[in-house]
Parts: sequence; structure tokens; C-alpha cells
Amino acid sequence: MSLDLSDKNTLTFGDVNAPHEVTVITNMACPFCRKWYENNFDQLQSEVKSGKLLAHFKFLDKDKLDLQDGNLAHEYIDYSNPEQAIDFVKKAFDIQPEWHRLPKDEAEAFLTSHFDIQKVNDTEFLAAVKSNIESIEVPSVPTIIYDGEGHADSNFTLPD
Repeated sequence: MSLDLSDKNTLTFGDVNAPHEVTVITNMACPFCRKWYENNFDQLQSEVKSGKLLAHFKFLDKDKLDLQDGNLAHEYIDYSNPEQAIDFVKKAFDIQPEWHRLPKDEAEAFLTSHFDIQKVNDTEFLAAVKSNIESIEVPSVPTIIYDGEGHADSNFTLPD
């Protein structure tokens, strides 16, 4: 899988010289993605902080009706402020049942008020982010690419 992992359209954390690398491709309304984050996020953060792991996060819009709120939530990810963005992602996954499946206007109001964030209004930028991730034809979400090997399975756990 060849994917543009530039900071412009990817949330990246960790040392570029870390011995391991992971790319996490998710949709924020996907319950299987939420499960993956619940099972792996703390370990991922720990390994990033200890210099063992370079982590990239990509967000994939999907046409599936159940994932439309995730597509909307992706518009709130501020790639210019990765720490704030990943905090938003983690917290949004934590309370996903509260906003997932709300009508679009209610979901927008919930995300804006609950997280005190604003939508990224640069439509060209959002289209470029979407085009970048769609170019690799991800089979499903979550897809986890660990040290170059893809795993399209929410049960994949990071190795110790």
C-alpha cells in the first residue's frame, strides 16, 4: 500500500527513527474502529512516547449510511494541530454512541458544542485529504498497517 503520510493530511506522532511504524485508517462512526481504539490506544500512546513507534492516523469517508456521521466528524480534524486533533478523535470514539447516528444537523451541533471545536472550512483541503486516502483502496475500516503489513481487522492488536 502506497500512501502519502505527509503532515498536511495525516496525524503523525512519534520519532521518525522509531523501530516500528503503524498507520491506522478508520472512520470515526465505525463501531469496529471504536473497538480497535479502545483495545489499542493506550499501548499505542505509550509506545509512541517511549520512542518505539511512529504512528500515523488517516480517516476514511465511507458511503455506507451508518458511517456518514464519521464522514462529518472527519471535517473537524485540524491537521495543523495534531495534539488537539488526536485528543478530539480519542474523546469522540469514547462517546461515539452519543453522537453516532444523529441527523447531520444534530451531529454537527453536538460535535461543535461538546468538543468546543469548529469545522475545517477549507473545502479544497478536505477534498485533497479525502482523495489521498481513497487512492489506496482500503478494503475496510479499521485497517491497520503495522511495519508495512496491512490488517483489515478490528481484532488486530499491536505487538508487545
